[in-house]
Amino acid sequence: MKLQGILFPILISSLILFAIASDASASGVTRILPQTARPGENITVSIKVELTGGERYYLVEEIPPQGFEAFNPDNKGGIDSSGHVKWASIMNPQSTTLTYRLSIPEDTEPGTYSFSGQYGMEGIDGLADIGGQSEITVVSGEADYTPGIFAAIVIMVIAVIVALVLKRKK
Repeated sequence: MKLQGILFPILISSLILFAIASDASASGVTRILPQTARPGENITVSIKVELTGGERYYLVEEIPPQGFEAFNPDNKGGIDSSGHVKWASIMNPQSTTLTYRLSIPEDTEPGTYSFSGQYGMEGIDGLADIGGQSEITVVSGEADYTPGIFAAIVIMVIAVIVALVLKRKK
């Protein structure tokens, strides 16, 4: 009797966790962007495709902000005449991350710029909006320079050499 009293809460907890985990791993498409970019910079945009239900195809159409230029899509992606980036997988598709490069024009004003796009896959009716991040903030100015460990080592080596040279002169 005590064993049943212990097993029942464990069973219920397990079912709840399974339901949460199943919902979290649903098929879908999400966009991953850097938070900021600068005029004249090239960034990488990632599109994560999650397939969990044995889907036999997916189609993705990504629409960058007006005036930004997409180039170099991977995984046999293409760019149409309107600048939209497109991918299609119809033979044994797998979960993957699609990427393309995006050029921010030199004359872009600082501000927030929006991406949009849709995808279709077996198991959903019609098209769905790409989830994830949909905005990037373009900031003014030149890229920040933060010296890394290599710069610190170079400075230390120069300091040691200068100290040795000064010591020999004495």
